[in-house]
Amino acid sequence: MFAALSRSAPRIVARAAVQPVGEAPARSMATLKEVQNRIKTVKNIGQITLSMKTVASTKQKKAQDRFEIAQKWFHTVNDPVYTKDATETELTPAGPGERHRIIAITADRGLCGSINNGIIRLAKRVASESKGDLNMAPVGLKAKGGLSREFAGQTSISVCSLGGKKGVMISDVVPFVDKLLEDDFDQLTLLSNEFESLISFNTKSTDLLSPNKLAELDLNAYEIESDDKAGTLQNLYEYHLGAFLFTSIIENEAAEMAARMTSMDNASKNSQDMIKKLTVLYNRRRQAVITTELAELISGAAAVENASDD
Repeated sequence: MFAALSRSAPRIVARAAVQPVGEAPARSMATLKEVQNRIKTVKNIGQITLSMKTVASTKQKKAQDRFEIAQKWFHTVNDPVYTKDATETELTPAGPGERHRIIAITADRGLCGSINNGIIRLAKRVASESKGDLNMAPVGLKAKGGLSREFAGQTSISVCSLGGKKGVMISDVVPFVDKLLEDDFDQLTLLSNEFESLISFNTKSTDLLSPNKLAELDLNAYEIESDDKAGTLQNLYEYHLGAFLFTSIIENEAAEMAARMTSMDNASKNSQDMIKKLTVLYNRRRQAVITTELAELISGAAAVENASDD
C-alpha cells in the first residue's frame, strides 16, 4: 500500500506543477488583449485624424481663396479712410472713465493647436493693461468660453457660429456691427489671427478708429453729396467697421483651418509611432508568454518522467 501511495504521490506533484501553466496564460492573455485593444483604438483614432486633416485641407483652400478676394475688397473700402492723415493720427489709449471695447475673434471648434488660446491670452493681457472701462465682445465659441467667466460682468455681446456651409458672409456681420454701435466707445481693439502660411500664423492686436476719431479726420478731399455730414460719416464708419470685421473673421478662418490641418497631420504621425511601439510591446509580451508556457510544459514533462522512473 505504501508503494502504491509512493507511486501516486509524484503524479499529484506533477499536477501541481502543471496547474500554473493553465493559470499563467489566463493572466497573460488578458494583458495581451488590453494591448491589442489599445492598438485597435489608436488605429481608429489615426483614421479619424487623417480624415479630419483631409477635410481641413479642403476647407482651408476655400477659406484662403475667400480671404484673398475679401482682402482686395477691404483695401478698396478702407483705403479712402486710412489716408495719410488717418495713419498719422495718434490713437490714444482709453483712460479712466473712458470706454474701451475689445473684440476677440476665435474659432467655434478646437483641435487646431494654440490658435484659440493665443487670442484668449492676448485678450487677458490687453485687458490687464487697459485703464479704461472694459467691454468684451467675443466672436466664436472658444472666445466666449474662455473669457465669459473672468469678464462675465463686462461682456455685453457675443457672436458664435457665424455663417453656414458656404462660410461667413457680409450679411452675417451686419447685425453684429449694429449691436456694437448701439453703445459709444472711445477705444476699439480688435484681436485676431493673421494668416501667413499653412504652417504659421501671427496673433495680432489692432487699434481701430472710433467714430469720434473718424469725424476728426480731414475728408474734405472726397465729395459728400448728402447735407447730413454726421449721418454720412456714421454710415461710412459702419461700412468701414463691417469690412474690417468681415475680413478679419475670414482671415482667422483660413488660419484656423491651416492650424487644424497641421495639428491633425501631427496627430496622425503620432498615432503611427504609437502603433509601432505598441506592436513591439505586444510581440515581446506574447513571446514571453509562449516562452513561459514552454518552460512550464517542459518542466512538468520532466517531473512526470522522473516520477515514472522512481
